[in-house]
Amino acid sequence: MAVEKTKDLWVFIETEDEGTAKSVGLELLVPGRRLADKQNGKLVAVILGSNVAPALEAVKAHGADEAIVVDQPELKHYNTDAYAKVLCELIEKYGPSVMLIGATNNGRDIGPRISCRLGTGLTADCTALDIDDETGNMAWTRPAFGGNLMATIMCPDHRPQLGTVRPGVFKKSEPGEVKDIPVIKEKVEITDAEKITQIIQTCHCCRLGFCDNGAVYIVPLNFAFVPGTPDRFYFHGAHEGRKAELIRTSPRVGFELDCAHALAAGQTGCSYSYRYQSVIGTGVICEVQEPEEKKRALSAIMAHYEKSRLFTFTDEQAQRAAVFRLDVAQLTCKEHL
Repeated sequence: MAVEKTKDLWVFIETEDEGTAKSVGLELLVPGRRLADKQNGKLVAVILGSNVAPALEAVKAHGADEAIVVDQPELKHYNTDAYAKVLCELIEKYGPSVMLIGATNNGRDIGPRISCRLGTGLTADCTALDIDDETGNMAWTRPAFGGNLMATIMCPDHRPQLGTVRPGVFKKSEPGEVKDIPVIKEKVEITDAEKITQIIQTCHCCRLGFCDNGAVYIVPLNFAFVPGTPDRFYFHGAHEGRKAELIRTSPRVGFELDCAHALAAGQTGCSYSYRYQSVIGTGVICEVQEPEEKKRALSAIMAHYEKSRLFTFTDEQAQRAAVFRLDVAQLTCKEHL
């Protein structure tokens, strides 16, 4: 269960592939405005998708007080696990009181998953919404018993209060003036294996972090990455030296890679940002002894930096070089674009 940190009311804004807002999200801003005011909170539009600037402009013109935007290529097409993960992380971070979700195919899929993961209630297919004057809880009204009765449901003990609302129940307002509202841009942790591999292959340097008698020793290295079970990094270097000694005595390491750096300029100092992609993780490193694996690793390292040629190595060359293999135990990626 998430903790209520604000009296804010969230509306989930579904987006089309081209980044525009689906109508049902804009429809829900209409009751959302009234309900947010009644409980003395902000009306927050939560936008997920890719290239969602059109959706952001739409919510600015339809009465939102604030917007939370997660604009990532991986979110262009609806994906249950990705969307549920992002929304749950946002809810746990900001703690809204209420969240309205359109009862589209996607909304009916995502609502129960958020409810289950956060341990809170969900009222589905609502046709009327209000704030109970006595308790301050949301009063969700929906058809029951085959539509013969209308039931009003409240969730007094768990937050956020979640509900899906059928499209067309509320009429979308006419767009007004596009207001300059606060926009929170969130980062998303990427767990898609193909995307992580793509980012790693774009990087040129892997930084290894060792524990050296209670201190941290970090060394930048050229590398090759071989996805698999487990994922593996290969490095080369000298047989002796501080790095080689730490690999033998302190083989549990952390690592970091980053790329795609760019400054995102703003109008003021506080509106500047910085774009990047990064990968971090942990694993166990060892020196490779088997000659054929050493030769494959050296060829892979060269191929990472020089893709136009195929490099091969003799047994003598492989014997002279020290090759190290890092078996990945844990790997995560962040993208801020």
